[in-house]
Amino acid sequence: MKHLTSIVKRESMEPYLLIAPLLLLLLVFILYPVVANIYLSFFKWKGMGKATFIGLDNYRTMFADETFWISIKNTLVLLLYIPLGVILPILISALLREGLKGWSLFRAIIYLPNILGYVIMGMISSIMFRKLGPINNVLIHLGLEAFALDWLSKPDLALNTLGLVYGVWLRLGFGCIFFLAAMSSIDES
Repeated sequence: MKHLTSIVKRESMEPYLLIAPLLLLLLVFILYPVVANIYLSFFKWKGMGKATFIGLDNYRTMFADETFWISIKNTLVLLLYIPLGVILPILISALLREGLKGWSLFRAIIYLPNILGYVIMGMISSIMFRKLGPINNVLIHLGLEAFALDWLSKPDLALNTLGLVYGVWLRLGFGCIFFLAAMSSIDES
């Protein structure tokens, strides 16, 4: 009976032992920095030397700063691209699933941005969206000069361009592969 009790105790402790390294990492690399930042936000400190307690002055300064509110607005605008980054891969996956001719080639082309990575795709998109870049050249040749814009030099247009590139286009390949795999597991009936 005593042996059975020790086995039950050991088995009840195993899950905690297995999760302990993860909890330790979360405490050290997430919880401690968050708590330290909240604590230090009430002080005036340059990273070295003595910290001086100033209370809520840092927060007053932050809320009075126009740049803070612009960053909040930009974040909210970029959040609007998340639904598009989900809906578009679902639609493309549904098209590819229906047996589009050459669908494996399309799948490879769509997944290409994921393989190339952010730095290369950043360079490619900066070339594509230049004032004299390929997108504007195609628009001009099609007689759509009004749509040939300076994509990256106007702040609002650049924000939306980057939202499309990084929020939708770069995630399109992984989303399509993910949804194609999910759709292929659906029974035909």
